Amino acid sequence: MTDSTEPAPRYTPCAHLWCITPYFNPAHYRTRRANYELFAAPIRAAGIPLLTVECAFGADPFELPPGPDILQVRCPHVLWQKERLLNLGVAHLSPQAAKVAWLDGDILFANPDWAVQTAALLDEFVVVQPFDRAIRLAEGERSATPQHVAHESFASIWQQDRSRVHAGGLDVHGHTGFAWAARRDLLANHGLYEAFVTSNGDHFHAHVFAGDLTSSCMRSVRQGSRLFGASRRTRGSRLHVWLQWLSSGRLRGTLHNLPGIRQPNSRFWTHFLAWAEPVAAAVDGRIGCAPGHLLHLWHGDLADRQSGIGRQLLHEQGFDPACDIRIGPSGCIEWASDKPEIHQWLPEFFRRRREDGA
Repeated sequence: MTDSTEPAPRYTPCAHLWCITPYFNPAHYRTRRANYELFAAPIRAAGIPLLTVECAFGADPFELPPGPDILQVRCPHVLWQKERLLNLGVAHLSPQAAKVAWLDGDILFANPDWAVQTAALLDEFVVVQPFDRAIRLAEGERSATPQHVAHESFASIWQQDRSRVHAGGLDVHGHTGFAWAARRDLLANHGLYEAFVTSNGDHFHAHVFAGDLTSSCMRSVRQGSRLFGASRRTRGSRLHVWLQWLSSGRLRGTLHNLPGIRQPNSRFWTHFLAWAEPVAAAVDGRIGCAPGHLLHLWHGDLADRQSGIGRQLLHEQGFDPACDIRIGPSGCIEWASDKPEIHQWLPEFFRRRREDGA
């Protein structure tokens, strides 16, 4: 970066891209709601269609005011509901919504034309990442200076050198998160994969869109962890939570329980492949990228995200999506089996993310 990067003061109106964002906040963080309002305001001001799908847990009240652009559902169990809520949102859209973006509710775009350009790119590509650089902001920041690190997006790197998808983590293959868009028919026919109940689904969706089912990133789906092969920065930030994990006594102290040495979870992998293979074929590597920076609003430190630990626990407990989760009456994901260690860990997972800070 050579100049400061500011969020666009207003977005260009676009009636041809329908946006969906999930909202769930079981730990009741202040930053979740504050970031959501900052994120949603310029989209609504531009008249870009935005549907928010909010999930409340147990008897918790809904945090967002009801309205025609807010779909509210309730779940008795605390799980990571992101992809499930997005799929509910897609089903709720008007039949005229042919192009759909799913956006994290804590991002701002520096490119005012991001929606118009993304919609146009979907005429050529099946999926599009609506930014080519992403910047994580610190607490209280609303813009980036030249000292901020800008991560190139997965789609941007894919268009330059497809071999890098197989060569490493974020530093090599680019950032997979924050925002994506696709043709409605892809989402209607296949949906997003809902069984990453401890987060990090964006990462694996990106690899599937690229037709990659064999890289070190994808092997972590089978083995339940990914400390080795992650970016250097991510490895460092995860180290302390892995040490917490070791000291917690959940790992049994055997070689087979160490990250990177796990045996494949064939039940999870089989379930995942049943979704991934047809999606990879449908996309066929047709991934586009809109220009411009994305600014990610702060909601806690990366070191507290714990996604690798969650996958390790699911693996250790033999998590089988076909038996262990189900779609409940409200349309949310619920537990369908008795695995109390997983059930108890997930509410604590949200609290330990410390999204309002230490």
